[in-house]
Order: sequence, then C-alpha cells, then structure tokens
Amino acid sequence: MRTACLPALALVTLALLTPWAARAQMAETAPSAWLPDGLSLSLGGGANLTPAYPGAVRYHVQGLPFVDASYRGSLFVTDSTLGMNLMHLHGLSAGLGFGLSGGRDHTDDALLRDTPDIGRTLQALPYIAYTMGEFEIRLRAAQAVTQAGQGGRLRASLLWRHRFNRLALTLGPELTYADRDYMRTWFGVSDATASAEHIRAYHPGGGLEDAGVELSGRYFLTDRWSIIFSTGLHGLLHQASVSPIVRTAIQLHAGAGVAYHF
Repeated sequence: MRTACLPALALVTLALLTPWAARAQMAETAPSAWLPDGLSLSLGGGANLTPAYPGAVRYHVQGLPFVDASYRGSLFVTDSTLGMNLMHLHGLSAGLGFGLSGGRDHTDDALLRDTPDIGRTLQALPYIAYTMGEFEIRLRAAQAVTQAGQGGRLRASLLWRHRFNRLALTLGPELTYADRDYMRTWFGVSDATASAEHIRAYHPGGGLEDAGVELSGRYFLTDRWSIIFSTGLHGLLHQASVSPIVRTAIQLHAGAGVAYHF
C-alpha cells in the first residue's frame, strides 16, 4: 500500500498544481479537432519517488499516469481527483474535489509489524485560493469520508508562479495542520501494539504535522509535448516528529514524466 501523505502530495503537485503559465500556453495551442468545445486534455506518464510511509527511511519508486482534464474551467479530472471549481471572482476562487488516499502496510517497516494496516479512503478535498499576479495563497483540506476515523488535514500554501520562455515553474512553502484522528491514525501507537512491539504507547493530539517547500514545473518541448516534474522537501513537526514509529522527520519526494496536450 501507499501512504496518504507524501505520495499523494507528489500526485497533487504533478497534476492538480500544474503551473498557470503552462496552462496559459495550452490555451494558445489550437485544440484537437475531435475534442468537444471547451474541453482541455493532457495525458502522459512518469514515475515518482516517495517515502514508504510518513517518517520512513525507505523509499518507493512507482510509475504513474498523468491526467489533466478540464471542461470550461469548471469540471476537472486529474490522476487522483474529480472535482469542480465553484467560484472565481476577482482573484478569489474555491472548489471541491473527491479522491482516493493511499494507505500503509505493516510490512513497510519492522516498527510497524504489529500496527494495524491503514486502508484507502475516499477523501473530500475542498479548497479556497486568492491570486495576486504571480502569487497565490491557498488553503486545501483533505477529510476522510468512507473511513471517517482517519480524520483530516488542512494545508496552507504560498505559491509563486513564473514563466521563463518554455519553462513554467511553481514554487512555495507549505504548512500542514492535522486533527487528532489523523495524527493517531498515522503516528499513534496503541497500548496493545506497544506491549507487543516493546515500544512506548503514543497518543498524539491534533496539531501541526509538517512544514516544507514544493517545486513543480513544466518544460514545453513543442506546443503539445512537455516534460513535467516536481520535488518537495518536508519536515515532520512537534508530535509527528517524536512518534516512536518515525525513523526520520525529513521527508523528500520527487517525480517526473512526459505529457501530450491534445
């Protein structure tokens, strides 16, 4: 299984946060004749490198598809999310998406041997953002729906987006708050597990989970072919960083791929 944190971040960075400058060039490219009017579509594939779980020292490499579709700037579909932009007014925008999170397997690390697996769940993904020129302030939430006991998170981002000829970049810091259910699902250790594993029980409350910086971009080889990439460096904070199942607080992810815009 895959974690719901950094692997999901890689997908979001690679797909949902495709730089606005890249989308601007797409808009200048004549759409394929067979596409319905108002539909924008990019397809491709690549791979990403992510920790086995939040706090792991082992990394996984996984191939992934790249899907970025929108209809009249309202409905959108990416690799892991289906949603709708509900408002866009004077730089202020808001929307709601739904997507599947990953999970965690007890075989990901010896420290997890007797911990319960964390299953995948449908997540509600609302967001609100305000854009000022090349800068954007964004709040994104992720709340478990089908397994509500997994809790939720709120991420605040300050994004800078710029276009350098064929290269479009997005760069910015992020800070994430997680509620008690989420923290106990991913970083907690029950009394029963502590007894079996001979590690201390741990029952964190809600609080700051991590802080980091994200960089994503798109390099246009032609009007239709492009290279997409992302990388991010995050540090687990406070209660998350001192969990007995966390081996390192420093978390890195990276991904790259190729996409074709129809």
